[in-house]
Amino acid sequence: PLVALKDGHLALLIGGDVHLYFPTDYTAGIPVALAGHCGLSPWRDDFSDPASGWPIADLGPVAYRYDRDQYSILQREAERWSAVSRGDRWENADDVRVVTWPAGGDGFSGLIFGLNDDWSHFYTFEVYSHLSRWAVFEYAQGQWRLLGTNVGGQVNPPGRPNLLRLMRLDANTVRLAINEHQVYDIDNAVGRVGLSAGSFEPAADARFDDYMFVGNGCPVPEARTRPDRSPIIARPSLETLLSNE
Repeated sequence: PLVALKDGHLALLIGGDVHLYFPTDYTAGIPVALAGHCGLSPWRDDFSDPASGWPIADLGPVAYRYDRDQYSILQREAERWSAVSRGDRWENADDVRVVTWPAGGDGFSGLIFGLNDDWSHFYTFEVYSHLSRWAVFEYAQGQWRLLGTNVGGQVNPPGRPNLLRLMRLDANTVRLAINEHQVYDIDNAVGRVGLSAGSFEPAADARFDDYMFVGNGCPVPEARTRPDRSPIIARPSLETLLSNE
């Protein structure tokens, strides 16, 4: 026979003996060890806090701003390109993602990665909603080089956002995806990541939301708190760049 006592105690009659059991008799202590954890990753940003680390500036031709819980890169002139970074550094990181869409004007937006300290070398992964096209470019020492592009159903039309992702496959390869469609693999590129945007006509407003950076171990603290924007970088027209396809 088993008798329930107060405070969760139990009495069990076995033969001529009474055995008393207490809740602590069934409590297990499990040690937890954390390896490479620093509490800074993943970093999520819904752009509701203007102090979250992205540049804020109005330079005339381009404005970088937080607006209505979104981040905006507004190009007031046609045929311009610019980008920003909050300092998150990709070095065998696991995942970077952002939702982006054109909120006004004819333009495009994307992710940059492999960004060095002086903006002389980086990669940019871009979507052009009105063309249903994506493209990957490398910028090095003043020259733009098309690495890959395609037209298809992976890119949502204007009026609908696109989810852009960088995903680490292994130590040597990064996969680029649009709306969970895998579109391009590239060699792992160490450097900062950020947001890019461009215009085909004046008043092209590129919007971003739901940014996430999943680092590998602990990122360098000072690198995560350095908002940075691109210098003026001349860029050929999209038609010229795509002619090398």
